[in-house]
Amino acid sequence: MKTPAYSHDFSNRPFPERITNFEYDSKFKILKVTKSSTVRWKSYYWVYVSAALKGKHIAIEDIGNGNLESIL
Repeated sequence: MKTPAYSHDFSNRPFPERITNFEYDSKFKILKVTKSSTVRWKSYYWVYVSAALKGKHIAIEDIGNGNLESIL
């Protein structure tokens, strides 16, 4: 029986050192996630997003009734 290491084939696809920024549609508002994993919405709401997104930019759209939709 073959081991996984024997049958594994490494990818030839290059791995970038740094991922480039995304280009979002103009209907979205681009916000930067803070060190506390939140974004500021409408200058007085703090919305928790995710600890994995600290320092990253995300796109948010207000879909009505106080609901937000984020595009990561």
